Amino acid sequence: MADAIWSSTPAVVGYVLLNVFCSCGVVFASKLVYLNLPFCFVATLTLINTISTWIGMFLVEQLGFYTAASFSPQSLLPLALGFCGYVLLNSLSLSLNSVGVFQVLKIAATPMVVALEAAVSRRLSAGPKGAAALALACGGVGVATGFDASARANLGGVAVGLAAVAATGLYQFWSARKQHELQANSSQLLFAYTPQAILIIAIAAPLVDSYGFREALSAHPLPDTVLGYGYGIRTTSAILLAALLGVLVSLSTFLVLATTSPATYSLLGHAKTVLILAGGCWLFGDSMSWQRGAGVAAAMAGVAAYAFIASQASKPVVAPRRASRETAPLITSHPVDTEP
Repeated sequence: MADAIWSSTPAVVGYVLLNVFCSCGVVFASKLVYLNLPFCFVATLTLINTISTWIGMFLVEQLGFYTAASFSPQSLLPLALGFCGYVLLNSLSLSLNSVGVFQVLKIAATPMVVALEAAVSRRLSAGPKGAAALALACGGVGVATGFDASARANLGGVAVGLAAVAATGLYQFWSARKQHELQANSSQLLFAYTPQAILIIAIAAPLVDSYGFREALSAHPLPDTVLGYGYGIRTTSAILLAALLGVLVSLSTFLVLATTSPATYSLLGHAKTVLILAGGCWLFGDSMSWQRGAGVAAAMAGVAAYAFIASQASKPVVAPRRASRETAPLITSHPVDTEP
């Protein structure tokens, strides 16, 4: 009876809406912290969000969505370092770029992963049609970015965004390789190496952000430091909201994958891209010319076409089972899908 209620249609719709709301919300909340408050301490906010990710993974493990596994610290260190580069560069990209540029550049992560896989295996599994779809996606990203006035005026931010794309691709590529090497799913690995990532970011944060330790000890902290920043209700609420949304992204991702399918989640990813772009225009004043809109549409169509072509090329004889609580992987943008 409980399982029937848990997987009922109203419940599934609720999981989908929760995932969409939280995935979009964590991007908007983080941008609000960076832009409107402003709280420009990227590494510190990334540390808070990474801790919230681990809390979310702990909660879903306690709820039985996957089983934690133990690995040697040495085997997890490359993934922890890759994760740190991925989340830090994406957070920095969000802080430097408009929401629209940040989100459009993230689309290029898919071609990046495929290119890495093709370089290692020396073949493209989806063939010429897949290559054409990826070329369309890359062209769409280029057009959408090139016709964005904020991107043209902020080439440094675009460079950081491209570095974030490279880091995202490398992280996802290494993660897939480690899953095969350690015979573990992505959820088990993420839960296992996140404590290492938290430690690495905690060590790096004072090197990236100005904490003002010396001034704080003298009781005269500087306002442009982490310790001297004027934390009011508005700032604290926004930071805690971003962290809470990060936790809910992890939980809702498991719920969606456990009750629908990876294909449904992939479709939701496109819907979230559209909503985040629309939210960037509405909340933060991003522009959307018809040329830029056409570029976004081409990029999303290219990624969707590649996903379809690749799935057809690797389609098994026996239809795969729907994702279970134990095997459902965590799809991150974070937080940040990982969002940032």
